[in-house]
Amino acid sequence: MDGPWYNEGMPPFQASTAPQVTMTSSNQPLFPNSWLQPNRPGFFDYVGKTIYYKAWGVSTTGATPGNFNLFVYWGNNTASNGTQLGSNAFTWVASLTNVCWSIDLYIRARAIGVNGQLVIYGTLFLGQTGLWMFPFSGTITGVVCDLSRANSNFISPQVNRSGTTAETITPWDMYWQQLN
Repeated sequence: MDGPWYNEGMPPFQASTAPQVTMTSSNQPLFPNSWLQPNRPGFFDYVGKTIYYKAWGVSTTGATPGNFNLFVYWGNNTASNGTQLGSNAFTWVASLTNVCWSIDLYIRARAIGVNGQLVIYGTLFLGQTGLWMFPFSGTITGVVCDLSRANSNFISPQVNRSGTTAETITPWDMYWQQLN
């Protein structure tokens, strides 16, 4: 139900692990489109509408992983497509195997319609590396994006790395929840 102040998990619900992502220096979607919740009538229909997003899995690094970079877009879930809502980068520890990670984000509408605004904030955890705020620094400001009902964009988490070895990230599961 999309009514005011109603709290529910949002489909699509998954019964398997997502495909592994072999990271490169270019952004890559963390999940396929079938795992994501597209914009639909009622998704961001009023100021204050908030979506909670949780994802978790494991990652493996090589000898020179460089930085782990997380970007979140409002777009069609192809590499670097759409409006960037936020990003974070941190130095990744080398030679890790199947280390757990998790992402907890809140996406809130500050304006609606064709010239809508979304803000994003939360935390990113990577085992043996640390816990980071998202965004890492600065103030939380609204990002202008098309939130009209005609728009079928996704909230699209994407990853890359700055190093020279082939790091992998395997998403185990994800969860979307309407908070209001």
